[in-house]
Formats: sequence, structure tokens, C-alpha cells
Amino acid sequence: MTMPSERTRALQWGGEFLNELLAADNIGSDLKVEVASILMHYPSEGQIRDWAASWPEHPFGPWLAPEEVTIKDKADPMNPAVDQASNSLKAFPATPSDRARALRLAGELFIRIRSGPSLNVEQKRSVLYVLRHYPGASDIEFYALI
Repeated sequence: MTMPSERTRALQWGGEFLNELLAADNIGSDLKVEVASILMHYPSEGQIRDWAASWPEHPFGPWLAPEEVTIKDKADPMNPAVDQASNSLKAFPATPSDRARALRLAGELFIRIRSGPSLNVEQKRSVLYVLRHYPGASDIEFYALI
């Protein structure tokens, strides 16, 4: 069972992984165009943290929750849990449905490329970490309405 904080982390790692793919030398131009298109509306780490911190009470329980940040994490400026940077591409103004669509498309992309021949070993490991708790398309669509 995925905990809300794990889902939050998976969404953040998803954005990081998309940025890594965009900068990778071993990825084809078609895939880079697709990744760039998704990143235009993919929420930044800060937006995901804000969502998690302000997620409304719901009968099904929270969908997102803030990650527990330790004293060590607060002292480590390279830790993504406390990194204030947004996505490397400038995000366009987006509606909640735009953000939900970007999250859904990213999930579909991660599933499609997870065993792709163009990914190196590190990228294959990263996409598996992202997918471990990444929400499914139906979850994203359901919670986008809230």
C-alpha cells in the first residue's frame, strides 16, 4: 500500500527524472520533445510540496502528504526533499486539468520506457523508483477533480 508521503515523493522524483531525460545524451530527439511537452505543465517540486502540505481532508484519506524532513535533511542543500528549485524548463501557466494531464502523460511515459533499450542502467533504476509509488491515471483523474 502506498502511503501519501511516498506518493508525494514519487511525483517529485518523476519531475526530476523527466529533467534528467531532457538533459541525457542517450535519449532520442522524439522522446526529448515528448518529455519537454510534459514538463511544460508538470508541477514543480515546490508546487507538489505545497499540494501535500495543504491537501484537504477527504473521506478516503489524504492522497498526498508532506515528507518527513529530518534535521540532517534540513542541513543538506542537495537533498531534493528540501530543494526549492522548480523544473528546469519554464513552466507555463496551467489549469489543474493541465497539471493532471501532465502527471498522467508522465506516468504513461515512465511505463512505456521502463525497459526501453535506449535507457542506461542508472535511468532504468531511476524509472523503477519513480514507478514504485507513482499514481495511476485513474487516481490522478479522480484527485484532480478535488
